[in-house]
Amino acid sequence: KATHPISGKPFLKLSGDLSTIQFDETSNIVYGKTGKDINYCVKSYTVTAKTDTPNQKSFTLKRTDLTSNGFDLLLTVSLCPDSIVRVKIDDPAGKRFYVPDSSVNSKFCDVTAKRNDEATVADFVTVSADGSAFSLQIHEFQNPDNVYFKINDDSLIMTEYYLNLNVQINTNQKIYGLGERVTDFFLKEGIYTTWAMDQTDPIDDGKPPGKNIYGTHPVFFTRANTGSKYHWGMLNLNANAQDTKVTL
Repeated sequence: KATHPISGKPFLKLSGDLSTIQFDETSNIVYGKTGKDINYCVKSYTVTAKTDTPNQKSFTLKRTDLTSNGFDLLLTVSLCPDSIVRVKIDDPAGKRFYVPDSSVNSKFCDVTAKRNDEATVADFVTVSADGSAFSLQIHEFQNPDNVYFKINDDSLIMTEYYLNLNVQINTNQKIYGLGERVTDFFLKEGIYTTWAMDQTDPIDDGKPPGKNIYGTHPVFFTRANTGSKYHWGMLNLNANAQDTKVTL
């Protein structure tokens, strides 16, 4: 039995056989009693197609879990000039803060612009079928088997003040980026801080005491493992303080 240090109310109770967990405290803790081991932190979403044009597709991601945190999401996938794919995950309720379009070149991804080729967004992106668990894959042009980047259903957690995104990268090459540093150019395993404001000695290599970093650049690059073996990169345009955990 555990008690909240401020309110004095019990919020966790374990039975003798350890098969039942009971939550009795409110304030972002879910009421519930279950004999199963359920992770209440991990969201789960099902996909419903909303709009479909050659250069842009949008989907509704509907929560399937029973938790009270988080909300349904709007996923928009666009094919921009120069074979740039833009993946935008929105909170339709407008609770989250996003980088304003006025602060970036909002016209860099004009899906109405005339293209010099006949490529469509489906040539680069595969989203799971309607009614199924959410997954997204960005792959080589017209080659879905050569996946560059993948997001699974259980890897996305998005609330008003918190965003967690786990991605799988198809590469056995070096990864580089995430701002300037005084350590090795190529990223090793560790946690990389990409919010340097007011930090005199942030950890940029995942191991204390850390080294100074000189910029906040939430973008990384690598080389595809198979197929054309192009170099490619991903920019996480996010205004939050960020920790990027690299696991090789």
